[in-house]
Amino acid sequence: MKQDSSKPSMFKPLIQKRAFEEVSDQIKELIYSEALKPGDKLPPERELARQFNTGRMAIREALRILEDSGFIYLKTGSGGGAFVKDADSSVVKRSLLDFIKLGNVSLEKITEARVAIEQITLEIAMERITDDEIKHLEESIKLNEEILKSDENPMRSSSDFHILLARCSKNQLFEAIVESLISLFISLLGDQPPDTKGFTQHINDHKAILQAIKKNDLKSARKRLKDHILYTYNKILRDGFPA
Repeated sequence: MKQDSSKPSMFKPLIQKRAFEEVSDQIKELIYSEALKPGDKLPPERELARQFNTGRMAIREALRILEDSGFIYLKTGSGGGAFVKDADSSVVKRSLLDFIKLGNVSLEKITEARVAIEQITLEIAMERITDDEIKHLEESIKLNEEILKSDENPMRSSSDFHILLARCSKNQLFEAIVESLISLFISLLGDQPPDTKGFTQHINDHKAILQAIKKNDLKSARKRLKDHILYTYNKILRDGFPA
């Protein structure tokens, strides 16, 4: 199908800057401003190259970056192309993880941020938590108890309790930030062997936090959460894991 070159373009011709970066930045801005909405199909590569006044290689690189960043998805075959993706927390998580990794943030700083952010998130979650969500937290603890009896490393499953609790805040940013900090925390530890004693303590801490939530005792819940995060941090330092 022939493209109508007389149709006004929503894109600006490139001036200075690496072409693929400018292409990517302009498309992001159009998504932010909702000029491009979830499900919208971008023009074909050839037409994008014409509107941006650049080569198709720059367009392909920009689309790859946008796909990796979670802004678009690519479909092949009949009816394929580049489509704007529904917004989700993955974009926030990638950005946070990139920032933290590039900034070479220490385990101490990550722990400090976790304590502050998770305590604030906990307070909001306790105002909004439902009975069903309390059941989900209970199920998370039971699942961890089962995993502890197996040969599976319970590190990541143990972190699910914190992510579920953040989700109870009904604020996607809190959830994304908490999940990002925990993911980085775990990645810094590497593939450590399962520690039965340490994860038994984790489960007991989660039970104590949940019990305080059920009693609507914010002061106790905050203290239990802080002590729990600091216990993990201090154990890592004591056992000589990377910090």
